Amino acid sequence: MATTSIAEVMTQKLETIKSSASAQDAAKRMSDKRISSLVVTDETDIAIGIVTERDLVRRICVHDASS
Repeated sequence: MATTSIAEVMTQKLETIKSSASAQDAAKRMSDKRISSLVVTDETDIAIGIVTERDLVRRICVHDASS
């Protein structure tokens, strides 16, 4: 059985967003780029995490809907 490596399916062009950006900025960038996640960077462009569509739905949309 042939296996596919992660290197074969990964995306090499990473889209980033500063940690100081708003959730709305992140959602707009994901929509514009047709992607589902962004690498979050600090002010010196060091990767410090990732934000996904699911993060936005679970932490932002759900709370706004219940308000």
